[in-house]
Amino acid sequence: GNTGQHPDRLSEQNVVEFRDAAHLDHLEELGYVDTGDTVEANDKVKMIQRESIFYLGRSYHHAHLYHEALEIFQKINEEQPATLRYQKYLADTLLHLHHLNDFKALMSEINIDLNIWNDDWVNLQLAYFNKSGNYDKTISFYSRNKKKISDRQSLLLLAIKAFFGKGDHPAARMLCNKLLDLSPNNPQAYFFMGMLDKQAGDYESAADNFLNSIGLVYFQPKAHYNLALVLRELKLHNDAVAALKISLQQAPRWKLPKQMLEEVYIKDLNDEAGLEAFINEFSHLELPLIFIVSGLPRSGTSMMMQTLETCGLLPLTDGKRKADESNQKGYYELEAVKKLHLDNKWLASAEGKVLKVVSPQLPYLPDRFRYKIIYMTRDIDQVVKSQVSMLQRMGKLPSESEPLFMDRQLKRDHQRAREWMENRNHVAYLDVNYSDWLEDFDNEWEKLASFLGLKIDLKMMAAAIVDKKLFRER
Repeated sequence: GNTGQHPDRLSEQNVVEFRDAAHLDHLEELGYVDTGDTVEANDKVKMIQRESIFYLGRSYHHAHLYHEALEIFQKINEEQPATLRYQKYLADTLLHLHHLNDFKALMSEINIDLNIWNDDWVNLQLAYFNKSGNYDKTISFYSRNKKKISDRQSLLLLAIKAFFGKGDHPAARMLCNKLLDLSPNNPQAYFFMGMLDKQAGDYESAADNFLNSIGLVYFQPKAHYNLALVLRELKLHNDAVAALKISLQQAPRWKLPKQMLEEVYIKDLNDEAGLEAFINEFSHLELPLIFIVSGLPRSGTSMMMQTLETCGLLPLTDGKRKADESNQKGYYELEAVKKLHLDNKWLASAEGKVLKVVSPQLPYLPDRFRYKIIYMTRDIDQVVKSQVSMLQRMGKLPSESEPLFMDRQLKRDHQRAREWMENRNHVAYLDVNYSDWLEDFDNEWEKLASFLGLKIDLKMMAAAIVDKKLFRER
């Protein structure tokens, strides 16, 4: 549904989207995740489950929830490699998320020969060229294959995008007309005609083309936004406001329509009351806010939770994991976080509070909230040493190869969390380095206070918050 939650029956199947079983066991030993009981299923049941999850991924993909789709398609491709229909959806999802290096690696692994014509794979390859700015490659491919492409609308559209991106507007316009000859009701052709007219300064014609595109497919936030831009140029400011509001309703997390609305109200209409009414009208689109402290396990997350509690932010914890030699001032954890990958219905109780979520669990935070994330970073060698020491204190002696395995997996977890944070419009994050926090508290605190919007002088409280004696693994 639109709440971003898995249905209960899916949770019962124990669909755990961690990539590495050994790593999952390691995190469970440290006490950071809880996988629950697992049940071995026979091959037929596993196949049915895999297909069901694949179609869930397709549903996410068609709903433009590409991050959720990516998790599913990556897992399926690891379980069932060299299955072209799985690989195709994974490749397309990587493109939508602009993960171009991962897409390139996947295509190299698949080893598709573009000389053996297949519309799906040609589409993906040309889309990759365009997204990576290699418009010449798309144009070259089009020039070599004009006859084959001439009646393929999706490939013509990719060629239009390439010529437009390259700045060859006459060629782009010619192909738009060709596409409209093939398909008189093609909304994308009208959209690009509008973009070409806007670039040429023909704002009335641009407005007509954007309206034609919207008349064919109403849900186009970019078309409504660009219509507003040309209406503003035509001094039709109230009409521009109406178009921007529609764009914002269709894409509530897109910042440009909101910024443009504020400009039109203040600079063009000189209407502060209208701006205030707009803010009140659209306040329901603002997602509830949750503060998150994250980072790799043993990177200083508990220390930061203590800091934020001292600042007056309310931590959401249950106290089940007691302070010990590894975390003498407490873990500040909530047991439910450990099963976030299975159940996130409880997250509404975290609104306005601060929650500790270690980096492997970040991608399971649903999109129905805004997040301000304080992301703790620490030298990987120190993190490994600290985790090994913690395991030893728990009586779980790691093998000699364990540190090497941990180093590799921790880097993967960090990169995965970083990509997730950078590609989410509803996420704002601040990196806080563990060593810098201990050694240069005043400067680091200023950055944190600015990020959180806090106006608290912590200089007198610094000694209570920062305990350098606990910096044991260097």
